[in-house]
Amino acid sequence: MGKIIVVTDFIYPNYVGGSSRYAYDLVKGFYLNRIDFLVITRKKSGIFGTRGIDDDFYDRLRKEYKVIEVSLNPYSLFSTLNHIGRDDVLNIHHPVLGLFYLVFTRPRKITFTFQGPWHEEYLAMGGNRFGAFLRKRLQALLLGRSAIVFVLSNYMRNKATSLAKNINIKVVGPIVDFEKFKGLAQGTKIELRRKYGLNPEAKVLFTSRRLTARTGVVELAEHFIRDFDPSYELIIVGQGELNGQLSQVIGQAKNVKWYRSVEDRKLAELMKLSDVYVLPSRDLEGFGLVVLEAMSVGLPVVVSNQAGGGMDFISSIDKNLIFDMNDFSNSLKSCIEYSSVSYENDELTKIARKFDFRERVPEIAESIYRS
Repeated sequence: MGKIIVVTDFIYPNYVGGSSRYAYDLVKGFYLNRIDFLVITRKKSGIFGTRGIDDDFYDRLRKEYKVIEVSLNPYSLFSTLNHIGRDDVLNIHHPVLGLFYLVFTRPRKITFTFQGPWHEEYLAMGGNRFGAFLRKRLQALLLGRSAIVFVLSNYMRNKATSLAKNINIKVVGPIVDFEKFKGLAQGTKIELRRKYGLNPEAKVLFTSRRLTARTGVVELAEHFIRDFDPSYELIIVGQGELNGQLSQVIGQAKNVKWYRSVEDRKLAELMKLSDVYVLPSRDLEGFGLVVLEAMSVGLPVVVSNQAGGGMDFISSIDKNLIFDMNDFSNSLKSCIEYSSVSYENDELTKIARKFDFRERVPEIAESIYRS
């Protein structure tokens, strides 16, 4: 049996997006379960290259020649081809690199983990129609040529089947490193609030998202500053192409704290001191790994009614945790109040534990090999 070739883009810790963290946890699961694999990923770049994170596991993969980092130039790409054998299985997570290996390799099988419609994301970032058309056709080709397509939610199943008909598709669901933040946050909620200069009595909202139009972080900040009184505080963790816009919105607001990038210990502390996690996505949310990360530390989660896969997941738990984007502030306040009296920490962690990558990855690997 050949190895699984994971083709991804900016794999964690190089990139802070949820799709790459999914690939990272998948690879970690392969490693812990002794499933043979190789990762091919782009090198970190620009504002999406995470700095200051010490990731021993990723360094170990490099030393064991389990990772190949490439640039998008012909020499770099073609030099990787001799690492892919005819018995290997490609597991593609990003269409840019995936299309190259689709054309220039002949592995035993090609599988594709569909993380979202490339052309819609391109248009949402201000792209032109021709570029969107091209991306749509190329992603449809990749979907059609794959032996099996994996998605994290029924929402993404519908997106994939709208691009390519008669494809073999399977909803594998999300995975999360349930133990990731265990023991990292030292101190009580009150002690941590004092450490970060927050009101010990405040109702603290927390979100950690890439700053792009579809994630709705700017809208959350706008509504919060306009409609929430000083008894509330908002913490935002994330960066992206809307950095400048968010900075203008926040201005001199004293009850909003924004961290562009934080290490895991600080992230764990910020979640522990918070009262609720808010997922304000406007569109194209395949699942929202951050939902499970928050629940793994017992933090209640509320999501928008436009959060796609995230909304699907939360609605299966409790529809009262979904707020209406058309009545943003009032609906969000009601959800926050409901979450604070309806859920205990242990209930949330039990739900998140079911998706721990240590248990889920072997099943995914079997689907990759046997499709």
